[in-house]
Amino acid sequence: MAIAVLVYAVSRVESAQSIWEHLGRFDPRWGVLAFGANGLNLGLKALRFRYFLNARIRLRVMTRIVCMHSFWNNVLPYRSGELSYLYLLKQQSGITGGQSLVSLALARIFDVVALALMVVVALGMGWFKAAMPAPTVVQTLVVALAMTLLIMTLWLLTRHGNILATQIQHWVNTHTWFASGWPMHIAHKVTETLQALGALRKPSALFAFTVLSLAVWLSDAGLMWLALKAGHVSLFWWQTLWVSLFPVLSALIPMQGLAGVGTFEGTLTAGLALLGVPAASALGASLLVHLQLLSFSAILGGMAYAWHLRARRHP
Repeated sequence: MAIAVLVYAVSRVESAQSIWEHLGRFDPRWGVLAFGANGLNLGLKALRFRYFLNARIRLRVMTRIVCMHSFWNNVLPYRSGELSYLYLLKQQSGITGGQSLVSLALARIFDVVALALMVVVALGMGWFKAAMPAPTVVQTLVVALAMTLLIMTLWLLTRHGNILATQIQHWVNTHTWFASGWPMHIAHKVTETLQALGALRKPSALFAFTVLSLAVWLSDAGLMWLALKAGHVSLFWWQTLWVSLFPVLSALIPMQGLAGVGTFEGTLTAGLALLGVPAASALGASLLVHLQLLSFSAILGGMAYAWHLRARRHP
């Protein structure tokens, strides 16, 4: 689908020269600000992971891990770079694979909640500003029901996660086919995740983790706004929230290559086109945003790796 959108966008552009002209108008001042926003985004991610791990790892070590993890996530297809987080956390801090997997799973659960809230706000502002078609009653009810179910599910898991984990563990122990192999491993990870969610049942802990997750994605939206601004595409804040969703969706596309080349540009071009950005500007801006993100992750990932090597030589 994303490749089809990309091909369609290219076909709408009068000539390849117009794309190159757009790429040549890159504004490095906004690019530098985008680089700073990317650093802030990674710092907030490191703070969130460290918070959930109960500060058992130094913030500077967690920051190194997150920078390298971000690089591999941007380069490898199908979010397979997530595995680097598990490896790096165990290698550099000694935290077990189970604990790191649970922290990653929790982060992704709260990411879904934060993204859903951002999409609802963006759509609401789009309808309010008459920039998007007004929703029907059915569409409004579907969105409201989906958000209610999502929030209620999260609330129930945080309040009763420990009880549910105990029930699953009891059920596993009473069925012999769970005795060994991957079923036991999966069941163990599920119970660990539920127990971790149960640890957030205190309102203060749940609030802190939710705020950190929202801060992560708002900073990501700020990064997107600055990166698009460097490509001479200006959006309102609510439009940026909307567009920020599309690169996330690109990871779900079943056909991907290294660094998401093609799928990233296709999905982001589609999001910009829905907001009325001309085809040449949308495609040129998408290419520039992707180049910036890859460059930023390579620079910060390389710096983090050099930092890691220095720390090993001089512990």
